[in-house]
Amino acid sequence: MGRWVSYYRDLPPTDLVENRILLDAFAVIAQGAARNGHERLFQSAVDLLIDVFVAYDFSHPEGISLDACLPLAQFLVPNVFALQPTYLASLRPSSLPPSAGPSPHGDTDTAKGICMVFVEMALSYLPLLLSPEPYQQEALLRLLLLVTSHPEPSVSEYALPFWYELAKAGGRRAGDGGSPGVGERYASILQELLRALVERMVYPPEAGEGGREGGGWDEEEKEEFDDFRYKLGDAVKDVSSLLGPSPCLHALAHLLHATLSTPTPSLPPSHPPSWRQTEACLWALRSLAPSLPLPPSLPSSAPLDTDTTTALTVVPQLLSLLLSQASPSSPSALSLPPLLRVTIHHVVGRLAPFLPPHPPSSTTDLLPFAYPLLLADLGSPAASASAARALQEVLLACGRVTGPDSLPPLTLFGQIYTASLAGQLSFGNETLVVEGILEGVVARMGGEGGGEGGREGGREEVVQRMVGMVGEHLGDVVRKEQQERRREGGGEGGGKRQLMVEQDLERLTTIVRVSEPRLSGEEGGREGGREGGRDVACGGGRAEPFARLTGHLRRV
Repeated sequence: MGRWVSYYRDLPPTDLVENRILLDAFAVIAQGAARNGHERLFQSAVDLLIDVFVAYDFSHPEGISLDACLPLAQFLVPNVFALQPTYLASLRPSSLPPSAGPSPHGDTDTAKGICMVFVEMALSYLPLLLSPEPYQQEALLRLLLLVTSHPEPSVSEYALPFWYELAKAGGRRAGDGGSPGVGERYASILQELLRALVERMVYPPEAGEGGREGGGWDEEEKEEFDDFRYKLGDAVKDVSSLLGPSPCLHALAHLLHATLSTPTPSLPPSHPPSWRQTEACLWALRSLAPSLPLPPSLPSSAPLDTDTTTALTVVPQLLSLLLSQASPSSPSALSLPPLLRVTIHHVVGRLAPFLPPHPPSSTTDLLPFAYPLLLADLGSPAASASAARALQEVLLACGRVTGPDSLPPLTLFGQIYTASLAGQLSFGNETLVVEGILEGVVARMGGEGGGEGGREGGREEVVQRMVGMVGEHLGDVVRKEQQERRREGGGEGGGKRQLMVEQDLERLTTIVRVSEPRLSGEEGGREGGREGGRDVACGGGRAEPFARLTGHLRRV
């Protein structure tokens, strides 16, 4: 019948209401998927209801009108709501027959089938959720909140696209005639949803205290859960677009402070303090970060909007709290699980624009606390990649390596290069940091001297000295290889040296690729900037610094 409904969409809704088979479908679903061995019948009933909701969907402009569909809606909605007890019963482990074996999340087949019905009904009746007229909107949203909170990811993630559609349709706009907007009308439900999303982000115990390398997960299970968490993060952005970033930021800050404060008294003394709740709050904060307004680039006397003021006040406080907990000098840093440390890196990188002081909201420079953490963690096998990515983001956002006593960029480059040659840092992670140094710090330096480079000189000199540092090592490697070939007809270190040569050539390529637009005056990239129709990228002497660099490269 579902196929007939989907093919013959002109069937009057009243005919469907009068057809006994819809009531039979609800009766089958109410019995659950695992009862009496009728899983196929259960799924057929679910598919039928989904086909009906899709065929009589009035959320699209070309769909059926609400007035025409009202008799069918008045029949379907209460019957769908009546499935809620079956859904709740499916959560109990005892809901499965003994032959099905143990399951910590109960009858997930029944839960997923009913979840699909709830979601399709909500999507079909989306205009009702935006309407100021009372149509049991809150009850419908609470159904979606209920299934979003399901402990099994395969059930929970099916509900996530609905929140995206609601955010896309509603946003933060005010209702017609001055009525409250969607976010304001459903603020309490959306706040509950945000907390539910954070709870679903919590790593299960099998993730292991030791991080990805520990615990009882295999690689596929870890990847599946990580993918699920990215989808949950997208839902956090949807909540932000409905509520606004300020309420979400305040809520996450409250949750984070709660996880970092006093231990939970309900836990037995032998239970280790759970870092997973803290990590989940941070992952949600990382997901919210793109929705936050950036700090103003220049001081201004103009008043700031509420979201910017909130971000400038709350974010530095959270970053200060994180950096104090994870600092290499902090006693608590040694006990941080790798998964938590990696997520701290993600948060610091995403919120890097808030590290420098932005008066009047913040007067503390957090960069001197961020760099030691990230530089120290570059040597951690489990956290090196995330530390390198965060360090690159901090360099790009802040344009300096530390606080008032700035670490010269050439010195930092030398440290990173040396660590990579010694095998303490992977080549890929080294490249991320070098790109951050060149694009974030060196590109902001003056052309002739001064700036963040200090006594190292200006932008051109620093780039040439980087090239010289790599070129000197490259020359040593090639000379040693040639000497061994002459002496022994091909030394034992040939394979290793070939890799070193290839990587040094890649380093030179990175330096030239990132530096060439700045040194030749093409600040906008290879296409160059255009002023009044005149190409300024190659004009006059602005290409001379790059010409001198290419000459230096030829000598190398």
